[in-house]
Amino acid sequence: MTDRKQALEALRDKVKAGKFRPTWSELNNAGIAMNSHGQNRAGFAWDAYNGSLDAAKALHDAVLPVWRVSHAWGSGDKWVWNLTKSNPDQPDYSAGECENPARAWILAILEALISETPKGETP
Repeated sequence: MTDRKQALEALRDKVKAGKFRPTWSELNNAGIAMNSHGQNRAGFAWDAYNGSLDAAKALHDAVLPVWRVSHAWGSGDKWVWNLTKSNPDQPDYSAGECENPARAWILAILEALISETPKGETP
């Protein structure tokens, strides 16, 4: 099985490059395609990449329930999305930047998932 961290990094790189056309297998290897209750999260990822903030929020809620949006801002040229997770010792932060706000949110989600995934872990 593919290393989850590598799969997440590959998805992040595709979003950054504007070439997000992942296969079901790629999303599954990244642990995004489905959850243990049969919820199809792949559709959230695809719809968010295509600009749906509702889908980006649904993906965030599905894969990062303890992370919150700390702030987001931007204009037509650049959007920045920041996420945070409170830890007793030190809070964790994740950010994404893109010309599309929903894609910036996806990038922040992927960065947070990457930060939480040890190398070698499989979904």
